[in-house]
Parts: sequence; C-alpha cells; structure tokens
Amino acid sequence: MSTGKHSPSPWRVAPDFSDDHGQFSILCAEGCGIAMAEAWIGEHRAEATANARLIAAAPEMYEALKALNKAGGIWPDLHPMVLAAIAKAEGATP
Repeated sequence: MSTGKHSPSPWRVAPDFSDDHGQFSILCAEGCGIAMAEAWIGEHRAEATANARLIAAAPEMYEALKALNKAGGIWPDLHPMVLAAIAKAEGATP
C-alpha cells in the first residue's frame, strides 16, 4: 500500500540470531532489504527488537499521519507534530 517513493509496504522484521548477537533485517513487501538493527551484546536485544519494529511500522505511521493531517482539526495541539513528522519523512523541513 505504498503511495510514496519508499519501498513497497508492509515492511516486516526478519530476525537472524547467532549466539548473543541479534541482527534484525527489515524487509519490504517484495523482500528487499530496508535496514538492519543490531544488538552487539545480549542485554541490548530488546532495544534492537524495538528499533526494528519501529522502522518496520514507518510506512503505516506515515500514511496515518497524512490521513490525520488531511482530516484536520481533530487534535489541533498535535498538528505541528504531525506536520513535522510528515516533513521529516519526506525530506523537507516543516
């Protein structure tokens, strides 16, 4: 459901563990590599997992923010944050 210039969504996390090191590949809908989150020490695995999940959710969050902006006026106090996040995702400044 990609409408931007980013790789097709949905993105997913594909874990690849070896010993105490965790690598999490983030893949697009077509299986292309998006990013990788790594935990070099076992105790940081939960943080690497959370980072990978956040990256994988990016396309859906981007679309939700654009829909919220289009709806307008629902939460006016959040509007500046919504615009800033959209601008950051699109490589612009708010």
